[in-house]
Amino acid sequence: MEIRKTNTTVRGPYRSNYTRDDLDNAYRLVVEENVSAQREAARWGVPVSTLKDRLLGNISVDTVKSGPMALFSSQEESFLASHIRVMGEIGYGYTRQETINLASDYAVNQGHRDRDHPLSLRWLYSFLDRWPELKVQKLRKLEAARARSATKENISRYFTELSNIMQKYNFQSSPQAIFNIDEKGLSTDVTPPKIVAGIHCKPQTVTSGKSQTVTMIAAVNAAGGSVPPYFVFPGHCLRDELLSGATPGTGGTVSETGWSNTDVFSTYMKTHLVRHLPSRSADSPVFILYDGHKSHVSLGLLEWARENHIVLFVLAPHTSHLLQPLDIGCYGPFETTWIRSCHSFLRVNSGKAIGKHDICSIACRVFNSTLTPVNILSSFTKSGIFPLNPEMIDDLAVLPARSFSRPTPAVSSSTGTLVQDTDDRLDTARTFLECRGGEVLRNVQTYKPRNTISKIVGGKVITDQAVVDRIAEHKKQHPEKRKADKEVGKGKKKSSGTTSLSTSSLLSKGNSAQNKSKGKGPARKKRNAPPPSTTFSDSFSDSATDDDEVCCVCGKFTPDALHRCDSITFVKWAQCDKCGHWVHLVFCTSVTVLRTHAAFFCPHFINSVYNLFGFHRYLCLKLLN
Repeated sequence: MEIRKTNTTVRGPYRSNYTRDDLDNAYRLVVEENVSAQREAARWGVPVSTLKDRLLGNISVDTVKSGPMALFSSQEESFLASHIRVMGEIGYGYTRQETINLASDYAVNQGHRDRDHPLSLRWLYSFLDRWPELKVQKLRKLEAARARSATKENISRYFTELSNIMQKYNFQSSPQAIFNIDEKGLSTDVTPPKIVAGIHCKPQTVTSGKSQTVTMIAAVNAAGGSVPPYFVFPGHCLRDELLSGATPGTGGTVSETGWSNTDVFSTYMKTHLVRHLPSRSADSPVFILYDGHKSHVSLGLLEWARENHIVLFVLAPHTSHLLQPLDIGCYGPFETTWIRSCHSFLRVNSGKAIGKHDICSIACRVFNSTLTPVNILSSFTKSGIFPLNPEMIDDLAVLPARSFSRPTPAVSSSTGTLVQDTDDRLDTARTFLECRGGEVLRNVQTYKPRNTISKIVGGKVITDQAVVDRIAEHKKQHPEKRKADKEVGKGKKKSSGTTSLSTSSLLSKGNSAQNKSKGKGPARKKRNAPPPSTTFSDSFSDSATDDDEVCCVCGKFTPDALHRCDSITFVKWAQCDKCGHWVHLVFCTSVTVLRTHAAFFCPHFINSVYNLFGFHRYLCLKLLN
């Protein structure tokens, strides 16, 4: 059988390759200069029928595609697109449904629709096709403090100070001496990545669950080099197993919470980082940039840095998302790879959760694969530090700060930027959109400036003597609260907190366990809190109580039943509401527990009432209550 090859006809494009400007130019020349429509159509590459339909009024000039005409005119849609773009740039964008609701109200305001016929999702996607500069994007969270502080003025002052210190020590010619330090919290409870699965199932993934955070401190320089990571584990003792699988040079320590603090950061600088810094002198020091967290600013660290020819420079407050190299180009890829590595670890080691002994080995592999010279060099370039270039900070990045300024700016329909528009001839469309945007901007709450350490060190060289003096004066005026004072300030009532223990060598552990057993309930009125003693007392003890207070029944601090006890035993105490004496609960009275706000009378007071009036003890309690 003969197989014949059929000719395939390929249809050409639906219309010629012309733009909207070509059509507008041809239409304008024919109307204004009265030239031939056929000649202008050939000149601009526009079909003759297309141009003549618009000249005869059969089709609107604004129509650039086949099908039904758009709901809004070209100018009205321009106002709407500009408003949506500006609101997204300042951090108060609209979701898809909110955009549809806005456009529906806009159409009602312009008389194109009634409220019973709102727009649909189909209109939204057609609108996005007509305006390719708009698209649906995933939001990035931006704290109000960052949005408020990242102003053009603050960033300009930061780069001015940075430029002065760069010129003073000629750091632009020695990128290996410019370092950036930042912390990164590592959690095993990560958001699982997307996977390939069947269409009829809802896939699940096994995770490690919630765990304590491990902090990684990293340092990189403008030449593309990096310092081995330094880990801060939660706990009280640094075991060798915690650093198993680490790359050479990796260090670590422990803290109570796993987060960095003043002591941890000072130890990192003095024992770990200093070994990897280049040679330095008074004429050619090392330049280190980091954020202004209070753990980074201590007088002892500043004095050590000056003695070791290290210049410490603090970024402008709440601008690390724009100015810190590690945040800009390194920790993003690190976080993505960390999530994938944790997911892969759980799949390979099925049935085993990620423990703190596995974090170091996983993090070191991720560190080596993401903090590469290419990423590090790109981070310093995008932050404008090396080479020094303030223009690297995009104006769009500081637009959210405009919403915190007063007076509220208006929306320009031509540029889509925030300007002070005083034109009295605004049409209804622009007025409507300005009112909608103005309501959002007027709802932004003004903030009360706080007198924090970041106001002093932000954007400055903190090793200068003038800044050091201001830091010392601030710390003198605002001393750090003790941990006990902070808990009292949260609403916990002061009370005596001494506990009798039978084993004196474990007193400190008993104190920790007792504080945990208190829970979050309301503080009792001097009930189960025992009196202070020279043997053991915590920071919540009332100074008005005698140090030699003992039980009013047995006359001792520790009950006789616990003298030969080898385990930790907590003794509950209670104070009499009448005579103020303390007594052991359970051991020296029949009362075992006290309710909140319940009255308590010690056996010493009850016996005195019985001896005075001759009442039965039961009647004494009834009368007293």
